[in-house]
Amino acid sequence: MSSTATFSRIDMRLPMLGVVLSVLTLLAIQAGLSGLHSVDDPLADWRIHVQIGLSVITYLLAVFYVRRVGVGNLWVIVGVGLALRLILSVSHPMLSSDMYRYVWDGRVALAGINPYLYVPADEALRFLRDDFIFTNMNRPDYAHTIYPPFAQMFFALVGLISPTLTAMRLAIVALDGVSIWALIRLLDLAGRDRALVLIYAWNPLVFWEFGNNAHIDALAVCLILLSLLVMFSRAKNWAGPVFGGAVLTKFLPLVIAPALWPRGGWRAATGSALLIAILYTVYAIWGHAGWQVLGFLGEYRHEEQLDSGSGYWIPAVLGQMVSLPHGAGTAFGALAAGLLGVLGAWIAFVRRPMELPDVALACVWLVMALLLLLTPHYAWYYAWLSAFAVLAPVWPAIWLSSAAMLLYEPGLPPHVVLPSVLFVSTLALVWFDRRAVLSTQGNS
Repeated sequence: MSSTATFSRIDMRLPMLGVVLSVLTLLAIQAGLSGLHSVDDPLADWRIHVQIGLSVITYLLAVFYVRRVGVGNLWVIVGVGLALRLILSVSHPMLSSDMYRYVWDGRVALAGINPYLYVPADEALRFLRDDFIFTNMNRPDYAHTIYPPFAQMFFALVGLISPTLTAMRLAIVALDGVSIWALIRLLDLAGRDRALVLIYAWNPLVFWEFGNNAHIDALAVCLILLSLLVMFSRAKNWAGPVFGGAVLTKFLPLVIAPALWPRGGWRAATGSALLIAILYTVYAIWGHAGWQVLGFLGEYRHEEQLDSGSGYWIPAVLGQMVSLPHGAGTAFGALAAGLLGVLGAWIAFVRRPMELPDVALACVWLVMALLLLLTPHYAWYYAWLSAFAVLAPVWPAIWLSSAAMLLYEPGLPPHVVLPSVLFVSTLALVWFDRRAVLSTQGNS
């Protein structure tokens, strides 16, 4: 009798952590709403970041509990994860304004105009302007859209249903729900505890970025996971086109291609390449857009200070001690590409992961290496790492994919102090957890 009571008492710890996480999220929303009614309210800004920071701590406790104790009601985990996303989806965008551009791009496409042709402020698009979407968009007067063709198709599809922020958010939340389902199926295929889906479902970075900010990265994550599901099923011939859709949503997934190569081979690679070539050709022909289909990509490199090198963490740190030579950013970018290429080749042709846990761990290596070298200072670039951390639950990946919320902390240099805290702590965890990082054994 006493042992049953003890088990029940222990089993309630995870639901209670879910309640704490929900309350902290509601308090952060309230802090954000209070900030709307004042100009430059530092107290509201401070409160929202404190609540998010406490959410990350609560999340890490929940992950520790699930990994060590192995107890977790799947309905509670999924229910809390979806509830958090839905709660955030009805609040105003607090941390990013990107979704306004999503709605705008969909509106332009549905008007029969190639979204790559004009910046939003162009006179040719005057008839599409309003006092809400257009006025809240970032970079309306100088930036062509940067989002690839598959993302553009998604924007148009959502716009066809309802050209509103609400529809865009609900669509993103629905995609994230599919991602959670796919992760559960992948955990089954890997022979691992379904409760590990908490690593993704309860990650504050993930549910804030996809529930509140509705970042298109959710579509990329969903397609990556579906491509893994297909790859490990009888219909694996479709894995290539599905993965190609992920690359055409957000270019970064291309970095994990070497981890998928041993399993997918030339057939998957050809399927991906064909889809990418076809869709880019269609958009290049439409309205004679040509090379404009690359959008703001080139200018974005300059805006993010990647050409000077100060936009990368490692050169930015070095720049605090010595003067960087001209072309440092280009040289470092080439070095980073080379290092990623060597790592990718080693994974594809030497390590050759075939089983799902090994493939997932190889994806963790590649994504963490990419983030370490490129060090994007936008937090949502780190969210997709959390999906691989479910299947290869190593602490450096779990930490990096949640603690990236630190990048929203105001008042600190974005390319030096915050990345230093984030990546030095991650590298320390890599050292202390190196046996797990180098092998999937013991990470069930």
